Amino acid sequence: MLYPERKLDGNWGYRIAVNWMSRRTADADFILYVTAISTKRCDSVDTLAYAAHCQQEALLDRPVAGYVNLCPSALSTHRHDREILFSTVKHEILHALGFSVGLYAFFRDENGKPRTKR
Repeated sequence: MLYPERKLDGNWGYRIAVNWMSRRTADADFILYVTAISTKRCDSVDTLAYAAHCQQEALLDRPVAGYVNLCPSALSTHRHDREILFSTVKHEILHALGFSVGLYAFFRDENGKPRTKR
């Protein structure tokens, strides 16, 4: 897969580096970009991380690229915080894979037919 830059320019406050997108990814069904950048969304003390898809495949509407950003100020290396970090990362990966309100309308039934009108 080769992703055009304009398709991956999301609303997360930064752009994905062009050299990351110029590589072809053989046998990849999904590309996950993971960053730890302090953004405006990280300003809230309640925000540990956030994620979303950033490109959908045209034929079946499935996400083929997504991102997770971990808020640096919320990261901890303390042993007792590891479980929270692991749970948070798993939760955000699910959002990037398409388990988010913005993609529910694109879900399909067991026969591959859209559940909602297109």
